[in-house]
Amino acid sequence: MPYESKLHKAIRKMITQKMNVSRAFVTHEGKMVYPVNGYLLTVEQILELDSRNELTSWGIRELAKRVEEEQRTKLEALPQ
Repeated sequence: MPYESKLHKAIRKMITQKMNVSRAFVTHEGKMVYPVNGYLLTVEQILELDSRNELTSWGIRELAKRVEEEQRTKLEALPQ
């Protein structure tokens, strides 16, 4: 049986769940991201969700809300 990385297993899980997973690309910051159900997920985020058994549409939405809140908090903390 050929080796399959944790990332490829996670991608297959998402495809099996009928999620819309597009081809990966690299951002100008050097991070590899995958468009999944309208969100851009880094490889790290995908693996994190998979390790916590939250690699579902709901888990991705919750991650997006958490990241958005963290960004909002950072912006509010900046001096104006």
